[in-house]
Amino acid sequence: MASWLPDAFSSHKVQLAVTAVASGVVVGGAIIGLQNAGRLYKVQDLKDSIPMLRDDKHTGKVTRNLKSQSCD
Repeated sequence: MASWLPDAFSSHKVQLAVTAVASGVVVGGAIIGLQNAGRLYKVQDLKDSIPMLRDDKHTGKVTRNLKSQSCD
């Protein structure tokens, strides 16, 4: 029943097609993996740049005096 399989893989065209598909999958996986790693690095870098709210030096109350600003 599966006797066509060895015959199919003995064909040079089939071997070339299978190699091309496998190569595409590997390269695509590598590109997606690198993009994901870069995104995770950027997210972690952004998170590290945000100060912790528990630090006393960063918990001052923000006030804004709207009456002293002119609308010219």
